[in-house]
Amino acid sequence: LLLGTLLTAGFLIRVPYVVYWDIFFSSDTAILGLMAKHFLRGEFAPYYWGEGYYGSLDPLLLMPLFRIWGATPCVMHCLPLFFSLTLITGYFFYLRAITDEKTAAVSTLILALAPPAFQSITFSTYNYILVMNLGLAHFLLAKRISHGARNRGLLFAFGLVAGFSWYYFRLIALFWAAIALHFFIARTGPEQWTDIKNRLR
Repeated sequence: LLLGTLLTAGFLIRVPYVVYWDIFFSSDTAILGLMAKHFLRGEFAPYYWGEGYYGSLDPLLLMPLFRIWGATPCVMHCLPLFFSLTLITGYFFYLRAITDEKTAAVSTLILALAPPAFQSITFSTYNYILVMNLGLAHFLLAKRISHGARNRGLLFAFGLVAGFSWYYFRLIALFWAAIALHFFIARTGPEQWTDIKNRLR
């Protein structure tokens, strides 16, 4: 019930950006739509046109939407709407696992009721909302690994997600830095911190 309420709030906040698609529609968004139309004709490209840092996952995901409902800007904005809801869901469960339900609910509500500036980022260029979902997947896998789960399947899944994320959008490195910092701090005690301070003087 709580998660359903949070998802409903997130959905209602974002629906106007789908209906009134021109609010955040940009040239970057248009290129993704054009790429998806070319993909439907069999003209594939591994990366965003003209760039080598941004994989072409977005047009691949748009292809079936265009095939079913047609290639329109309104249909294009269904993609960030859907992945915003998956992010809200994953974020709630992740925070509930590492904190408590009240903290998870309040934090997720803030994400669900995100301001227009945040919505602009997620609807104008899809890589940001998609990379946040991939980053959350990193956090969930890293949490299991840090709690002692070290089987081959889990490590393989982490490597697969990491490799695909690097291909898709290099901003994933920020999530890697956060995970590395967590592992470092969790394994560092007062003696190590004193030694680090002495070395930095």
